[in-house]
Amino acid sequence: MNSFKHALRGPDMVLGAWLELGSCNVAEVMVANGWDILIIDGEHGPGGLEDWVTLSRTVTAAGGTPILRLPDADETMIKRALDRGFKNFVVPMINTAEHAKQVVSAFYYPPRGHRGYAAPVVRGSGWGSDTAYATHTSHHDLTIMLQCEHIEAVENIDAICAVDGIDAIFIGPNDLAASAGHLERL
Repeated sequence: MNSFKHALRGPDMVLGAWLELGSCNVAEVMVANGWDILIIDGEHGPGGLEDWVTLSRTVTAAGGTPILRLPDADETMIKRALDRGFKNFVVPMINTAEHAKQVVSAFYYPPRGHRGYAAPVVRGSGWGSDTAYATHTSHHDLTIMLQCEHIEAVENIDAICAVDGIDAIFIGPNDLAASAGHLERL
């Protein structure tokens, strides 16, 4: 079971931080000094998918839990990150329930979703060594957090929160303030 997803539902405090630097050394030091989770920032941080995989491996090896904030809600990037073994996600700029449903669907195989199937050949299934897990169980281990950071999202927040498959909502205060006309206050 995904320990982060379990921790979200439990009573214990989980300490997390944004990993804005693409440094495995920084990631390792942060976990060694008590951070339980590190959010690898694929939206504003450096690097690309393979760099984030390397950071994820470092965080995991150090005893922490990696979370990937995707650059955007692109379904191809979601699929590629899942195929490389990421289980915990923050998806930015979700403004409507319809968009939330489409994004959540991209994380799951049919019939629940529309994710493409490549379990026999990708890291997320142990390079094919555990296709049964990838096919039938992996969806239980996903943590999907949507980031609401626009005034339109605030107007639709109840409907967004009602979408099945969302584990948490992040509020993006800077973009939210900007969309509400308060950029000068940041």
